Amino acid sequence: MTGTATEPLVVESPTACPGLTRLPRLPIRVLVLTSPELVDPARRSLTDRLARRTDELGVADGVAVNAEVFASWKLAPGGLGRKRFDIVLFRPESIPWAEGSSTEPTAEVVEVLGRVLGELETRFWVLDPAPTEAPEGDDARRLKLCRELVDRGAPPVVRLPLGWEPEELLGFHEDLLEWVLHDASLLKAVTRAAGGRRPVPAIFQPAGGRFGLDLGRLLEDHRKQIAEESSSIRIFQRELEAVRPSDDGRQELWERLEADAGQRLESLERVREQAAEINRDRDPAGWSRLSANIDELRGIQQRARHDRDQLLALRLVVDRGDP
Repeated sequence: MTGTATEPLVVESPTACPGLTRLPRLPIRVLVLTSPELVDPARRSLTDRLARRTDELGVADGVAVNAEVFASWKLAPGGLGRKRFDIVLFRPESIPWAEGSSTEPTAEVVEVLGRVLGELETRFWVLDPAPTEAPEGDDARRLKLCRELVDRGAPPVVRLPLGWEPEELLGFHEDLLEWVLHDASLLKAVTRAAGGRRPVPAIFQPAGGRFGLDLGRLLEDHRKQIAEESSSIRIFQRELEAVRPSDDGRQELWERLEADAGQRLESLERVREQAAEINRDRDPAGWSRLSANIDELRGIQQRARHDRDQLLALRLVVDRGDP
């Protein structure tokens, strides 16, 4: 357990979170999740404020912000289906307590929330304090809920403390989103977003990771695929040269495949240059550009598969020596 006067308290669990081994995906999806009984006009404005912040950052095409109601501790959030949400901002009215202890959350609460976070493929979530005067022991239940979920393999959680003003909570969520869109680690993002406010937030997390959106991993995987596709095109060109036809009947197909390989290589170079620029900037708007860049690479890869099928057919004909 570590922490300083200005940084959040960090509580690490030895349990890994299996879901975090997946590569991040785009667009980034944010879920504002509240209890149906919650009466909090300021909180209702959070979705709009997050959407405005993404517009200001020029990343609207790369981020989707949704709001839903957590209908029951017995059921998954209504209407979510199998949607993915990378960030969940959760503010329940209160946490149900176990029989005989007002400071312990019920086993059902732990089970349901852990399952929901797993199904949503959440990379991290934020638990707000109760918006109104909560029942006795509620804050202790929130703390134990965070600790137990991470110990069971749930994603990291940022537990916000009692005592912040409503506007401070809203500002924190906006700033946190901006910092993680800069691909800051979760610790750095929470520290910057909290801005020295007291009491400090607490982060409950698995051991051994930087956490956050981890978009750098997606970028590195994309750059690796670009390099592999470049090598694949060069190999294709050599294989194509080896089956250059000697008659006019197959020449048209061969020339078309040769031209397309050259065009794919030119397109790939543009994708490479754009990816290098995104890597240099690492700014929020870059993730929208990265999404388009990934789609362009996929289009090149799809054309390559089609051309390779054509090359295989041409090789079979040449090998048989058919007229």
